[in-house]
Parts: sequence; C-alpha cells; structure tokens
Amino acid sequence: MAASIGLPRWFFYPFLVLASSTLVIWFVQFKIQVGMNQTLEARVQAATNFVINSVIPGSQNHQFILNLIFVLAFFGIILAITNRFWLTFVLNNLIFIIFGIADQQKLIYRNESILPSDLSQLSNPLTLVNFIGINAIEFILLVLVSVLFIWGLYLLFRRYDARIKFAKWFVRVPLLLFSGLVIISARDLSTTDTIPDQVASKLSDSPIPWDVNYDQRQNGAIYSFMRFFDNKIMNMPKGYSKQAIEKINKKYTKVANQINQNRSNYLNQQTVIYVF
Repeated sequence: MAASIGLPRWFFYPFLVLASSTLVIWFVQFKIQVGMNQTLEARVQAATNFVINSVIPGSQNHQFILNLIFVLAFFGIILAITNRFWLTFVLNNLIFIIFGIADQQKLIYRNESILPSDLSQLSNPLTLVNFIGINAIEFILLVLVSVLFIWGLYLLFRRYDARIKFAKWFVRVPLLLFSGLVIISARDLSTTDTIPDQVASKLSDSPIPWDVNYDQRQNGAIYSFMRFFDNKIMNMPKGYSKQAIEKINKKYTKVANQINQNRSNYLNQQTVIYVF
C-alpha cells in the first residue's frame, strides 16, 4: 500500500501504528471528560488540546507522549508474542477503546476513575457486567460478537496486506524485552529519583495522587492508570531497621524517665477534649 504511493513498504507500518495510537489516546481523553457538565464541543476541545499541546514548539505540556509510550509498549508486547501485525493492530486498539469506555462508565456511576486494583474484578466478569445492567446471556453474546468482529477486521486488513509473519525471532525477542521493561517501569513512576520518574518529570508529569479523576484529565488516563500500579505507601528511610528503632526507643524512654522524676502534672489526671 505504501509502495503504491511512492513510499517504502516499511514506512507504512510505523506511520499507521503512530496514527492509530494517537487516535485511541484522543478517544480515551474524550471519554473521561464527564462529570463537569461539559458540552460535546468542550469535550472534543479538551481531548484535542491534550494531544496537540504536546507537539506545539515551545510547549510545556508533553503528557501525551507519556501515554503514547505505554500504548506503543503494549503494541510491542502483543506483536512480539503473536508476530501478526494486523491482529496486534486490532487487539491493541480495542484494548484501549474498551479501557476508555469502561473508565467513562465508572466515572458516571461511581465518580471514580479506573484503578489497577479494579483489574481484580476481571476474575468475576459476570458480576462486573451486571454493574452496568448486562445479564449473563447478553455478556456471552457480546463476547462472541467481539471475537467475530476482531477476526473479521483481521481478515479485512489481511486482504490489503498478505504478509503473515511480521518479524524474525531476533527482532521479536528484543522488542518483547524492551516493551516489557517499559511496562514494568511504571512501578517506579512515583519513586523519586528513579529513571522512570526523571523521564516523566522531563515530559511534564505533574502527579495528583489525591484526585485520580483530575490526574487522568491532566496527565492522561492511560499514563495515570499505569502510575498507580505503584502500591508502595512510602519509601523506606535510609538507615531504617528494627535495631535503629529499638535504639531510639531506649534513648527516649530514658529521657522520659528523667523528666517524669520531677513532673507534677500527669496526662491521666487531666481532661482532654479532642475535636475532629
């Protein structure tokens, strides 16, 4: 197809992946613009600005690129495993389209964005779909239709590009390792001074962990979702150990005993009112 318009064949694939990835990121950002009484025009504008602002010269908002990195990483993993470009193309786009729709539904019904912890609900899909009013039979039919739709798209694209196996093993293995490393790096996005944290900071990441909904609108829903895979409550302080705590306990127990020798007022003899 690319060769027919005077371009090398290999140029067509990255161009298509980049274009489709940009569109799914726009779609996800469009879907999460709910709960703020926005008009359709305002929602389209918000999603469009999220994409365009990242490529404007001199812009300080590059969060779109952070989302693009993870979309491409998922594409790389699926492609390395299946070695089928068009199957990967369909599956990867559908994954993020479904993510955008599911994120919107949770925002509508719960006023809360999708979090990695919600993935545990996938073990009981029938209960999950009942939440949006779909029964078991409708769910099974939806799955069958989805499978047929994916297969139909795959066959349709194959008509225009008969290439079956996409790459040799010595290309797929590094692709799988690199893409997997990008996905795993999400666990360090909230850890100060790690490489993922430094890269994200350079690309305008502005974490808003106290408001996940706003974090998704500001930094991108896909990137924000990946960031919350980091489940550490806090980083271990330097020098922290059981022995260090016991040493501190002994030190201040001794200080307290010295102070209490001449203490005339005790807390257990006073009335304390706590207002909250």
